[in-house]
Amino acid sequence: MVYNYKDKTGKYQQQLTYMLMQHETIKKRDSLTIAAIEPSKVIMSNSNRIAEVYCDISYENGNKEEIFLPMIYAEGKWWIK
Repeated sequence: MVYNYKDKTGKYQQQLTYMLMQHETIKKRDSLTIAAIEPSKVIMSNSNRIAEVYCDISYENGNKEEIFLPMIYAEGKWWIK
């Protein structure tokens, strides 16, 4: 169930607004700029119509992570599932 923001009390609205402002501040502080993306591994299956793509992402601050993208080939194009 979703409640309308305007149905809440003034104190609740103030708390919610404050939490959203904190979240935005943290988000800006922790924002990461991608320096490079490189595919590290591709696993094909189902007659080369399904692929598991693993990519290494490097950020400007030196952090790295690996992401997984399930892909499917349909209508002449590769799509992320």
